[in-house]
Amino acid sequence: HRLPPDLSKEDVLDHGIQELIESTKMFGWDGVRFDGHFTAVDDTLSTYNMRRTKEKIWKEYPDYLID
Repeated sequence: HRLPPDLSKEDVLDHGIQELIESTKMFGWDGVRFDGHFTAVDDTLSTYNMRRTKEKIWKEYPDYLID
């Protein structure tokens, strides 16, 4: 049984964002692609989460591609 992370909690979201940053440091990714929403139930929260993700990653990697 899989329990998805509660991305309405900012510390959980930030942990996921930090994992993206760390994996980029380790593997040299130049971008990431998301095939869905962070949270399918709330567009406002999804928009906030994506904006926060972009801001934090672009601080470290200004040319990072996010699709």
